[in-house]
Amino acid sequence: MNKSGSLRHLAELLLAIFVMSSSGALGRYLDLPVPFAIWARCAIAAVALFSILLLFNQSIRIRSADRVKLVLPTLLMGAHWLTYFHALKLSGVAVGMLTLFTYPLMTSLLEPFMLKIKPIGRHIPLAFLALLGIYFLVPEFNLANDQTLGVLFGLMAALTYSVRNILIRKNISNISGVLSMGYQLVGLSVLLAPSIFLFPLDFQNIIVNKGLALLSLGIITTAIGHTLFVKSFGYFTVTTVSILSNLTPILGIILGALWLGEIPERGVYFGGSIILMVTIIEIKMTANSK
Repeated sequence: MNKSGSLRHLAELLLAIFVMSSSGALGRYLDLPVPFAIWARCAIAAVALFSILLLFNQSIRIRSADRVKLVLPTLLMGAHWLTYFHALKLSGVAVGMLTLFTYPLMTSLLEPFMLKIKPIGRHIPLAFLALLGIYFLVPEFNLANDQTLGVLFGLMAALTYSVRNILIRKNISNISGVLSMGYQLVGLSVLLAPSIFLFPLDFQNIIVNKGLALLSLGIITTAIGHTLFVKSFGYFTVTTVSILSNLTPILGIILGALWLGEIPERGVYFGGSIILMVTIIEIKMTANSK
C-alpha cells in the first residue's frame, strides 16, 4: 500500500472515530431500557447497511464458514454495547466513555498473544500513557455508588470490545468490513428482539421525541462509524486503531457538555491533553511508517 493510500485509510479511521464519539451523548440522552435501545440501534443500522449494499448491487452473501466465525464477535459486540450503555446510564458520559477507553491497553496486551504477532515496541508505553490520561479524567469515586458500578460496566465493555476487535481482524481477510458489521447487526437484532415485549414502552412517544436520536445512533454512529472502524482493521493493527481511538472520549465529553450540560471535573483538561498527545504521536508514526 502506497503512502497516499495509507493516508486515505488513516483519514477514514479518523472520520470513524469522530462519528463514533457521539455514542456517549446519544446513549445518555435516549434514556430508554438498555436492551431496547441496543436493539433499535442494531435494527436501524442493519437496514441502512444492507440497503446501501443492495442499492449499489453489492453481494451480501458470505460463506457458511465465515458466518460461523462471526458468531463469537457478534456476542462480544452485544455484550460490549449492553455494558457500555449501562455504564453511561449509571455514571454519565465522561466516566462511561473514559473507562471504556482502557481497551487500548487491554488490546496492546492481548493482540500479540491472540494473533501470535510480534509486539510493536511503542504500543505498550503509549497505552500506559493513555491510561494515565484516563486516570486523571475519571472523577473520584467510592465502592458504594452508581459511579463505581458505571466504571465496572465500562471496564467490562472495554474487555469485550478489545477481544471482539482482535477476532474481527483475524478474519478480516475473508469478510469485508461492511458485511462483517452488517451480519453482526442482524444477529444482535434477532437476539435482542424480545426486548420489544419485555418493557412497558410508549412507542408513539419514542418515535416523536427520540426518533431522530435513534436514527442518528443507528445510521451515523453505527452504520457509518463502526463500518469504517471495522474496515480499518484490514490496514492497521488493532492496537494502532485502539490508541488512535483515544480521541473518542475527548470528543464525546465535549458533545456531552454542549448537548447535555454534563460538565466534567477539572482533571479532564489535564487527562485530555495526555490522551490527545498520545493520539497525535500515533497518527504521525503510523502515517510515516507506511
